[in-house]
Amino acid sequence: MALAKHLDCPVFLLAQCNRGTEGREDKRPQLSDIRGAGAFEENSDAVIFLYRPAYYIERSQAFRDADPAAQDEHERVKHLLEIIIDKNRAGGANQVVRAWIDPALNAIRNWQKS
Repeated sequence: MALAKHLDCPVFLLAQCNRGTEGREDKRPQLSDIRGAGAFEENSDAVIFLYRPAYYIERSQAFRDADPAAQDEHERVKHLLEIIIDKNRAGGANQVVRAWIDPALNAIRNWQKS
């Protein structure tokens, strides 16, 4: 925070989550998945996670076995990116913003439900 104030600009810290999500049914990341989460929560103005459900569907056994239900679910969410706002001092926390994503192109756009 001192660096952000000194430079008068936002400072982003990227952190990799631990593998705690692998043991849960819901794979969405949580603040507790970050090592030193207490320090993050204390010092950050916002904590934001990215979650792409298609990533986990592609790695499921049902999808690899060509299960029609898994294939349909993947088709439904293959361009969905959830931006999870876990903490936000300047506004509402525990919000999810949906965005359209194409990982092959590194493209992210507004989500438009069709």
